[in-house]
Amino acid sequence: MHMRPQFKNIPQPESAANNQADLEVQAKFQEALALHRKGQLAQACELYRQVVKVQPRHFDALHLPGVIAYQILPALWASPYGYYCR
Repeated sequence: MHMRPQFKNIPQPESAANNQADLEVQAKFQEALALHRKGQLAQACELYRQVVKVQPRHFDALHLPGVIAYQILPALWASPYGYYCR
């Protein structure tokens, strides 16, 4: 006779509210990425910052403002008026 396994400590699925929040954050990140690809860096940087406020460990939203800084670095050297992500 086989005993059925006992699943006692299995985490419960996340609530629908958490799933909805994750979807909203993912949508905001995708919008930021699209702006970034179009060269609208200031707007992209702002959306990345909003994503990090909600998900502080979102790797790409933490990383990509640094990529923006690297992309604009030559412009900063050439211009007396700096452009930066706040």
